[in-house]
Amino acid sequence: MLGTSIDFMINQSNSLGMDAFLSRSFSRHELKQLLKHILHKQAQQNEKLRELLSIQNPPKNSVEIDEKDIELMSELQTIILESKCKIKAEEIARKLFMSRSQLHRRVKSLTGKSLTKYSNHLKIKKAKHLLRTTRLQVKEIAFNVGFESSAYFIRIFKAETGTTPEASRGN
Repeated sequence: MLGTSIDFMINQSNSLGMDAFLSRSFSRHELKQLLKHILHKQAQQNEKLRELLSIQNPPKNSVEIDEKDIELMSELQTIILESKCKIKAEEIARKLFMSRSQLHRRVKSLTGKSLTKYSNHLKIKKAKHLLRTTRLQVKEIAFNVGFESSAYFIRIFKAETGTTPEASRGN
């Protein structure tokens, strides 16, 4: 009877979204294994989120990503990618209801990049997609993703990808 009630409680806890269930009498080994599993699962979730949010090579002291961070980064990406001209950090911060310094600190802690570098990274990623899927000229793509100068766009593109936009189009 006791085994059945424990199984029932485990099933209930799983259906409620709990990560783990320990009966009152558990061993140290069981606890260690459970903690390892939870930490591994959390690391996998953070990696998936970083991938979704275009966060590459997070800093060694990066923070754990929570729902607010996901929302912040999603809104930030939308603002950056929908802007057809250079957008100032103050304007982005205002749209996100935070100070400019808070925005810079948060982006740096989540991505390991400055706001400008992260913004350029997103724009170059979009530009690579446009190069592969359209026949637009490089100059048009540069303006489409928010660069005011095609020369600056080419320089940033080459720094980010190691190749020029035209060479990238062929790949």
